Amino acid sequence: MYTSGPLEGQNLSTRNLSTEDETAPLVHDKSPEYPSKNNDTQPTKSFMEAVYLVPHMEPMCATKFFRLSVICAILPAIFILALSNLGFGEEVITWSRRYQSYHSLLERCIIGIIAFLYLFDAEKWKSSFASCFRFLLCSILFLSVGLLAVFISVDHPHFSLCVFSVYMPIWLYGCKYLFYPRKSTNDYVIWLSGPLFLVGWLIIFAWVFWTA
Repeated sequence: MYTSGPLEGQNLSTRNLSTEDETAPLVHDKSPEYPSKNNDTQPTKSFMEAVYLVPHMEPMCATKFFRLSVICAILPAIFILALSNLGFGEEVITWSRRYQSYHSLLERCIIGIIAFLYLFDAEKWKSSFASCFRFLLCSILFLSVGLLAVFISVDHPHFSLCVFSVYMPIWLYGCKYLFYPRKSTNDYVIWLSGPLFLVGWLIIFAWVFWTA
C-alpha cells in the first residue's frame, strides 16, 4: 500500500513553513531604538564660563542690553553718589546730621504706611485709581526707607549697605513690572546676568581709578 502521499504533503508544508521562518525578519533580535542625544542642541560654554569667571549671558540685541544695563546701574549709581566719597558722601552726611531730629518722625511715617497697606489689603486693589494710589504709597515708602538709611548711616555706616542689598532686587523687580510686564520673571532674570556683570566691573574700575 502506498501511504506516503499525505506524509509527503505534510513534509512539504513543514518545509515551506521552515523556509518562511528563515526568510522572515527576526523581530526579537532587533535592538530597541533610543533617541540619540544631539550635542549640537546643547549650549556650548566658553572657558571663562566653565571656570565660573564669567556668567552665562543670554544672547540679545545691543539695544536691550544697553537698556537693561542702565536699569541695573541706576540704583548703584545713586547709592555711590549719595553715600561714598566717590560722590557727595560728606555733604550728605553733614546734611543728615543737621536734620537728624526728623529721624523719629520718619520712622512713624514708615510704620504708618506699612500698617495702612496691610490693614486695607493693598494687594487686592484692582481699580486703576487704587493701583495708582498703591504705587504712590509704595514709592513714598521706598524713598522714606532710603532717607532713613541716610540718617542711620551717621552712627552706623554699614546700615546703608544692608539697605542696598534689600533695595536692589526690589528695584529690579519693579523695573520688570514697569518695562516688561508681559515677560516671565524667569526670562527676565536670565537677561540680567550680563548687564549686572558689566555694571559690577564698571564700579570696580571707577573705584580703582578714584584710588589711583
